[in-house]
Amino acid sequence: MAKCKAYGQAFDTSGLLRATPLGKKIRYNLERTLHFIDQAAAEGSRVVLFPEANLTGYYFPHVIETPLVEIEAALGRVRDAAVRRDIWVIVGSIRKTPNRYLNLAHVVSPEGGIHYEYAKINMAARTRRSTAGRGQTGSFRD
Repeated sequence: MAKCKAYGQAFDTSGLLRATPLGKKIRYNLERTLHFIDQAAAEGSRVVLFPEANLTGYYFPHVIETPLVEIEAALGRVRDAAVRRDIWVIVGSIRKTPNRYLNLAHVVSPEGGIHYEYAKINMAARTRRSTAGRGQTGSFRD
C-alpha cells in the first residue's frame, strides 16, 4: 500500500483511495483529487476510485452555493487528468435538479470520456430529505 506524503492518505495499487469524503469547497477537493490521480498513476494503478461526492463534498452549505458550471469545470479537469495519466477515474459529485439533489458517480475513461454515470438511490437516513432516494438513473456513453 502506498502512502501519499502530501496528505497522509493511503491507497493500494488497485487505485482504491482509502479516505473519507472531503468536506471542503470544490476547489480544495478538486486539487486533492488531481493529486491522487497523479500519484495512483505513478504507482502503476489502472483505475482510481474516490469516495462518493469527493468533488463537491457532503457539506450542504458548500454544495448549495456551488454553481453547476463550477462542478462541470471540475469534472472537466478530472477528465483531462485521466487522459494525461492514461487511467480510469471514478469520482463523485452532488448536483441539484429542479426538485432534489442527486448523488452521482462519474466513470471517466483514459480517453477522457464519461463512460458511465450513476445516481445513488439508497441514501443514509440523514441525507434522504435532501438527496434523491427514489428512482435510479444510469447511463453508458461512448
